[in-house]
Amino acid sequence: MSDNPIKIKAIEVGYEKFEDFEPSPAKLEDLVDLKVVETTTHAGTYGMGGPGFIGLKLDNEKIFIISLWGATGWVKIDGKILDDGNWEGQDELNEMSDNADNKLNALIGKKIVSYECFEKSMKMEFDNGTKMTIDESPEERPRWKGTGELKIIDSDLREGCFLSDVYQVII
Repeated sequence: MSDNPIKIKAIEVGYEKFEDFEPSPAKLEDLVDLKVVETTTHAGTYGMGGPGFIGLKLDNEKIFIISLWGATGWVKIDGKILDDGNWEGQDELNEMSDNADNKLNALIGKKIVSYECFEKSMKMEFDNGTKMTIDESPEERPRWKGTGELKIIDSDLREGCFLSDVYQVII
């Protein structure tokens, strides 16, 4: 899969109503001291389905989006990959995987205390000590099922972690 994170073109603002949308990278000051009130592993759409972006709705009504295709296969909570369902092999990573929705839902009610995003990695920490991360090294991620290739971030991850008013960002 190339061009990860995915470039966003628009947001859905009503039934079949869209607005152009060019997201700005999220910054610490946009997120610190905000509580997670809702989560999803199904943010984003391309018209015929979803790319599986992660969305964290915050108590200011904004949604923090991670726009990696099948984001649960990239993101870890406390060192455990959210979902390795698109990957076969490396049993030690398979054993770490639990239900992605349950892991994300455990963030509900937690306050963001720190956030750093770099070109190839991301780290968010919550008031209970929980850490949500994307590792810089592709060797630390599950491989793509079928090809067995490493999951490479081949554009700037900072552009793929942003705030939106809605879950349905259009790619």
